[in-house]
Amino acid sequence: MRPLGKAGPGIKAQTAPAPGKAMGISTAGDLGYRVLAAVMCSRVARSQRSSEADGSPLVALIPLAFLYVLFLLLAGPTANGRATEFWLALNYGVFVVSGVATVVLHEAGHALAAVLLRFHVFAVVIGYGRSIREWDLRGRMLQLNAVPFSGFVIAATRQGRLLRPRLWALFAAGPAVNAALILLLWHALPDRGAPDLLTAPAPVPALLFWNGLALLLSLFPATRQTHVGVGASDGLMLVRISLMSREKLSVFLNAYEPCLAWVAMWRQDFATARRLCEEGLLRNPMDVTFRACLGTLNLLAGRFSEAREQLRALLDDPAAQTVKASICNNLAWADVCLGTPELLHEADRCSAEAMRAAPHEPAFKGTRGAVFIRLGHLDSGVSYCREAFRANRRPSARAINACWIAIGEALKKNHPEALRWLESAEALDSACVLLPMAKSNVEARRT
Repeated sequence: MRPLGKAGPGIKAQTAPAPGKAMGISTAGDLGYRVLAAVMCSRVARSQRSSEADGSPLVALIPLAFLYVLFLLLAGPTANGRATEFWLALNYGVFVVSGVATVVLHEAGHALAAVLLRFHVFAVVIGYGRSIREWDLRGRMLQLNAVPFSGFVIAATRQGRLLRPRLWALFAAGPAVNAALILLLWHALPDRGAPDLLTAPAPVPALLFWNGLALLLSLFPATRQTHVGVGASDGLMLVRISLMSREKLSVFLNAYEPCLAWVAMWRQDFATARRLCEEGLLRNPMDVTFRACLGTLNLLAGRFSEAREQLRALLDDPAAQTVKASICNNLAWADVCLGTPELLHEADRCSAEAMRAAPHEPAFKGTRGAVFIRLGHLDSGVSYCREAFRANRRPSARAINACWIAIGEALKKNHPEALRWLESAEALDSACVLLPMAKSNVEARRT
C-alpha cells in the first residue's frame, strides 16, 4: 500500500526501419515534431513555480513530459516518416490516464484483499495535493486528490487469527494486481516491436509500462515521507512482517481503535473522537496515535495551551518520529495561535520542518502562512494562506485560512480587503475558533 512513484514510459526493442531509412531521427518531419514536443515540455516547465504552490496535476506532468519526449526519441521514426500533433497529444493523454488507472487498480487490489481477509477498510486515498472530492461510504473515506499518481489504503483488524499470512496477502495484493495486468497486457500487444506513437493510439504499451513501474516501486524495500507520516513500501512491509515476532505483530491489532478515532475526527464527530482517544489512553497512556489525535482535537476546540503541552511531549518521543511532520505542523499551529513572542521561534522552526516534509500539503501551507504573518512577513504569509484557502475543500479549514488572511490584510492596512475576508470566514464557519481573534485584530486596525 505504498504510494506509487512517477516516471515516463518505457519501450521494448526497435522494429526494423523502413527501407532506405536509418534508425533514430532521419527526416525533417520527424525532427520537427520532436522539437515541437520539446517546446511543449519547456512551456510546462515554465509553469512549474505557479503550479507547485497549489499542488496541481501540472507538477506531476513536468517530469512525465520530459520523459515522454525521451520516449519519442527512443521510439525512432514513424512508419511513413510523418507525425501529427493529434496523435502526439492523444498518446500523451493516453499515457497520463494509464498512470492514473494503474494507481487506482493497485489500491483497489489492496482494498479488495482487505475486505476478503476480514480487515476493515477505513480509507482509500488516490493522489496528493489539494482535495478534489471526498466520499463517506458508511464510515469509509474515499478521497481523490489533485495529483493522482500515488495512493494508499488504511485498513485494520481486531482478529488475531492467522494474522501474519493475512498481512502478507494484504500487502502483496496491490503488486499482484500489477503483475497480473502485465501478463495480460504482454499477450495483448499486437507485436513485439516498438509502438508507433505518432500515427496511432497506443494504450497497451503505456499500461504495460505503468504496471511494470508500479510493480517495481511497490516491491522495492523503501520508505517515503508524506504529510501523514513516513510510509513503507509493500516490499518493505512484507520483509518486516516476515521478521516480526508474534508479540510485535500485535501492533497491527492495536491500530483498530486509533483508526476509529481518526475516522470520527475526519467526519467531524469530535465528541466520539475525543471519547475514543480518552478511553484508549486509559488502556495505553503512551499510545502515540491517541495522543496525537487528542492534541489535534484540542487545537480544533481552541484549547491551544493544552494542545501545545501534548504535542511538545510527542515531539521528543522516539515512537512518534514516523508522524513527526504532522506533529511539528500542529505544534507550530498551537504556538502561533497562542501568539506569545517567545513561542514564535519554535513555530517558525517547526512549520519549516513540516513544509520540507510535505510542501504541497494545504494544512502545512496554512500554518506556514500564519507563522509568517505573526513574524511580520505579511506578503509571504498572506500568499501562503491564500494558497491553502484555494486548496482546502472543507468550509471549516477555509474559514481558518480566511481568518488569517483577514489578519494579514489588516496588518497591511488594507481594511476593505480584511473585512471581506472576515465576512467570508464567518459565512464559511460561524463557529470558527479563530473568528474572535480575527475580529479583534481587524477592529483594532480600523483607523
